[in-house]
Amino acid sequence: MLKHQLSNILALAIATAIPILYNLWTVVKQRQADILAIFAMFGFLLELGILLMHGSEQLLLLRGSFVTGVLGLTFLVSLLFPRPLIYYFAIRFNSSEEGRNHFSSLWNHYDFRRRLRILTVVWGSALLSGALLGAILVYAISPTEFLIVSPCITYGTIGVAIAWTHWYRKMAVRKL
Repeated sequence: MLKHQLSNILALAIATAIPILYNLWTVVKQRQADILAIFAMFGFLLELGILLMHGSEQLLLLRGSFVTGVLGLTFLVSLLFPRPLIYYFAIRFNSSEEGRNHFSSLWNHYDFRRRLRILTVVWGSALLSGALLGAILVYAISPTEFLIVSPCITYGTIGVAIAWTHWYRKMAVRKL
C-alpha cells in the first residue's frame, strides 16, 4: 500500500518497523522475552541494517530467507550440544510446570533423545530448504511477486514440518 506514495525502499523500511515496534511493545508489556521473540527481533533489526547500509530491495527481501536459514543452521548445529534446540522449543510450548518436568525427565531415555535429534534434523533441513527457495526466488521474480509468494513458502515449510512432527510424535508414542 505504501509503495504508491513512497519509494520501495522506504515502504519496506516502514513495513519492517511495524513488527519491530510490536515486538518491543510485547517485551515491555510482558517484561520478558522468549526465544521466538528474540529471534524475530534479530531478523527485523538485520533487515533495517541491510536497508540502511545497502538499500537494495533484493537484499532487504533476503532477510526472511537469511533468518530462516540461520535458524535452520542453528537447529543443525545444536545437535553438537547435549540437548538440541528442539528440546528447548518443546519445553517452551509445554503449558504446565508438571508437563515441563515430565518432558524434562524423558531426556533420560535413549529413544526419546534419538527422536528429538531426528526432529531437530527434519526442522533444520526444512528451514534451510525454505530459505534456499526464498533466496532463489528473490532474484527470479519481482519484489511485489516475492512479497506475495514469500509467506506461502515460509508458512508452507513450517506447516509441512508441523504436520510431519505431529505424525512422527503420534507414531513415536505408539511405539513407546
